[in-house]
Amino acid sequence: MSAAPERSQELNELLEKVRRGELVPDTAEAEADRLGLGKLANTPDPSEFDPTQEAWWTLPMVIAWIACRSPEIVREYWDRYRSVCVEWHFCEWRERADGPVRGGHLLAQRRPATISSLYLAEKRNWENGSSAAEMTSIDDAKAQLWAALSQNEVQAAGIDTATNLRTPIPDHAWLDLATIEERGRDVLRFREPRGGLSSRGYDDVVFRRRNILAMWQPRRPEVCEGDVSSQIRPDKGTGYMPLYCAAHWIATKGCTLQIDPLDLGVWESPFSQLLSRISSGEVAVTGLRKGEREKIEGHIFAGISVEYPSADPDFGLLLSSELYLSSCIYVDDEHWRQGFNDSLQTRHGAKWSHLMVLKSDVLRHWPFSSREHENHTAPSVTKTGAPGRPSSMHLVEREYLARAARGDTNASIGEEAKVLFDWLQSAHPDAPPLTAKTIANRLRHEHRERMRKAQK
Repeated sequence: MSAAPERSQELNELLEKVRRGELVPDTAEAEADRLGLGKLANTPDPSEFDPTQEAWWTLPMVIAWIACRSPEIVREYWDRYRSVCVEWHFCEWRERADGPVRGGHLLAQRRPATISSLYLAEKRNWENGSSAAEMTSIDDAKAQLWAALSQNEVQAAGIDTATNLRTPIPDHAWLDLATIEERGRDVLRFREPRGGLSSRGYDDVVFRRRNILAMWQPRRPEVCEGDVSSQIRPDKGTGYMPLYCAAHWIATKGCTLQIDPLDLGVWESPFSQLLSRISSGEVAVTGLRKGEREKIEGHIFAGISVEYPSADPDFGLLLSSELYLSSCIYVDDEHWRQGFNDSLQTRHGAKWSHLMVLKSDVLRHWPFSSREHENHTAPSVTKTGAPGRPSSMHLVEREYLARAARGDTNASIGEEAKVLFDWLQSAHPDAPPLTAKTIANRLRHEHRERMRKAQK
């Protein structure tokens, strides 16, 4: 008898003993190691599965993020990761219909994640006393997501059961959509006017990861618009810098001008200049692919579509197979490593992430730190009292709080931002301008919380 059949027989006998409850999994693992059978249960290296590099997240992944703000927790509800996790599961069984109930363990692949699995994990955490105080409940996380979707603050796409085609889900549809499980998967179905759920709805619902992280950001200190103190500069040190920081250097003429990074109008020229130099090979660029940093050929950037920082999603671009540049505001190194970075994307996810350009190349083509710019100072702006953070946002926030105290705020943050935008222009015409989108982004979380509390 050859060695392979002997090993197979030893393995089958060992697994059967665990199934019958004659051995516990830990003992079986030790015996498998002694016999040279290798590890029975298998959990892959988490570093090889980074959900922040996925272009699209599923419904359980999004709710897990809103509740915990942890990439590690999101990974646990990522089906691609779960599909390679083989674990011991307790089960009960009978040898015959009238026989005694026996208990043992089986090796099985993790099932796809569902919202119900989130509720089960939450229940276990509460029972074990391991729930963190800052965590949001699954009910609240789901309610926040539905509210944002119905107000078109974030968007989702799904396979329409009527056409069998993937399509964006309109904001008004979320008022009538409910989640149910079908064949072990979460799906969306429309509520019937007289109760119950119809067969119409959406399957395989996904969300743009970048937009979810922008709406529900990692728990971190707030960074003010226009604050250049955190930016990496090409005239400080050698090596590489994030691609966004290079565009920021160009937009601010060497950090001498105050800009609103949420205003898309400030980015067109800087990115055009930068990408032109990259595509011609005059600025070297690198990126991470499969965990390894490598040089990216410049011609890839020639004529590439750009998703500017804080831009609303272009579903035509997101659903196509076209390679495009997705840029993200740089806050700090930790934030950058958690997934808020520049990347080359397709609808299948990031082909290269954490894009960086050579500092010396940037400084050579945009030498704003040279002598001719030494006397260039930033224009005067309204001061907030915080050093290095000139802005007029504090005026808007003060007016917003006054309107809230009077009960004058609009239910929609978009409408409220337009009112505050008009107020700033009228009441403070000399103050640094802000766009309505900037105001909406700053006040969105607080406004949503106020509206949620008002509805209770």
